[in-house]
Amino acid sequence: MKSLLFSAFSVFLILSLGTPPATAGDALDMATGKASPLLDPEPISLAEEDAWRLEMRPYLWTVSMEGTQIVNGIVTPIDVSFSDILDNLDFAFAMTTSIEKGKWSLFLDVNYLKLSVGIDEVPFELFDTVGIGIKSVLAAAVLTYRIAEWDRGFMDFGGGVQYMWLDQQLNFDVNPAGVTALSNRLADQVAGQVADEITRAIARAKPVAIARLEQATKAAVIKGIQSGVIDPDKITPETINFVRAALAQQATAVGSAARKKATKKLEQARRRLAKQIEKEITDAIPDSVGGSESWVDPIIVTRLRHFITEKIYLNLYASIGGFGVSSDLTWAVAFGPGVVINDWLTLEFYYRHFEVDYTNGGFTYDVALDGLFLGMVLKF
Repeated sequence: MKSLLFSAFSVFLILSLGTPPATAGDALDMATGKASPLLDPEPISLAEEDAWRLEMRPYLWTVSMEGTQIVNGIVTPIDVSFSDILDNLDFAFAMTTSIEKGKWSLFLDVNYLKLSVGIDEVPFELFDTVGIGIKSVLAAAVLTYRIAEWDRGFMDFGGGVQYMWLDQQLNFDVNPAGVTALSNRLADQVAGQVADEITRAIARAKPVAIARLEQATKAAVIKGIQSGVIDPDKITPETINFVRAALAQQATAVGSAARKKATKKLEQARRRLAKQIEKEITDAIPDSVGGSESWVDPIIVTRLRHFITEKIYLNLYASIGGFGVSSDLTWAVAFGPGVVINDWLTLEFYYRHFEVDYTNGGFTYDVALDGLFLGMVLKF
């Protein structure tokens, strides 16, 4: 794209600045053979030279957008065609006004856009829909001076300021089922970790419980022998093994009962935790989130016009600015033909490309806009 723009710019410069001075033959209208009032104009009086001239250019910019926007940490990749913008357009206004006197010109350009986009297929289970509202203003005020003139055209150079204002709002419609599902998964993770810890605790406690049971059994046997209740000659290895197995079985039964009791309490705690998480998530999700940002950039501007025929001319407009004052860089180029209809009406058709790279804290706007520019020039 940039190479195409550069090539067009180069061709225009060669065409306009490289055109030799007009001769009498050059000034003839090719259709009639008569002198062309545009290519060979009558001398202009000082009064006409100093007269104020006003031009108004309402226009349509069939713009598409591509880039990245970050608002409050929310990254929004932008890849929007003109048809998408047109489908979701609430309101748009675009107008350029120029006031000229002598070789000086003051240009005021304002472009306002308001979009509302509803997204039904949201890739997040917490939301049913997400609504995106975008409002933007792109405006510029430029003062230029005519630094070169030739028989078929002129070149203006100057500078000014470019103003941008953006406002983006994300509106959320919460999906209760999605919130519940997420809450249950989080609670299950916590409960699973607790259940694993209970299993490990019971496994660690079982040998201790068996040892304590064995100690208590030995004390009871010794007491029985001392009291004559137990005959020591009848205590065989088989009897001892039997008693140990019984003690292990008793310890297992105690552990199983403890596990069952702990599992029941854990399930109750898991349900309470899931409800609490669900409430916290629901309370934490805002109805909308967004923000606005505005900034001003200095810009340098050049404008060239070259007449091909009496009624048709080529225009080239280029600007560059930012320079780290607000934006890191902003630049634009527009080129295309104009057709003179009569003394007060001209039609213009451009291709226009605009880029801006701006970052301020948590806000980033790195976007390119391009498309056809269709406008009319009303002369007063």
